[in-house]
This record gives sequence, structure tokens and C-alpha cells, in this order.
Amino acid sequence: RPHIDKVSVPEYEHSALLYLGHHGADFDGGRLTFFDPDANAVVLPEAGLLVSFPSGPPSLHAVERVSRGARFALTMWFTTAPPDPSSPLDSAHAA
Repeated sequence: RPHIDKVSVPEYEHSALLYLGHHGADFDGGRLTFFDPDANAVVLPEAGLLVSFPSGPPSLHAVERVSRGARFALTMWFTTAPPDPSSPLDSAHAA
């Protein structure tokens, strides 16, 4: 389902994925698509590929359903916003 990461978590500024498996060898489907009025961009997952993009409106995207195997990726989100003092995150895990 197409989405924008920042809509879910307003503090997200940058999103990233590090692929851990190969499309076609480890799984089928699971391609990442960025939607653009001029032309969509499709990312074919390959182990070791790092994809980074702004978390806001320019980055409407979706992940295709995996039809065979398992797609593994390390997902990351980054912010420059100061930590919320009311957050349940303890100081040992704060950056």
C-alpha cells in the first residue's frame, strides 16, 4: 500500500533500507516502488544495496507483496529532532 513514512511518525526525516537478500534468488516480489507523476522508479532488492530517501511527501512509496521466499531488510529512520523528555525510551538507548 503506498505510503509516506513521515505521515506515520512526524519526526522521521530520512528513511533507509539495507537489503539482506537477493531478488530472484532468495525471494520473488518485494520490489520497492517510488511513485512519481512523470515516471515511477522501481528498486530491485539486492543484498548489500542501501536505499536512502527523504521521509516526507516527495517519497510516496510501496513494497510489492513477496510471492516466494522471504525478503529481509534492515529498515532505518533518522531525525535531527531533540528527544522528547516524555518518551518511554530510557537514557541508555538514547543517541
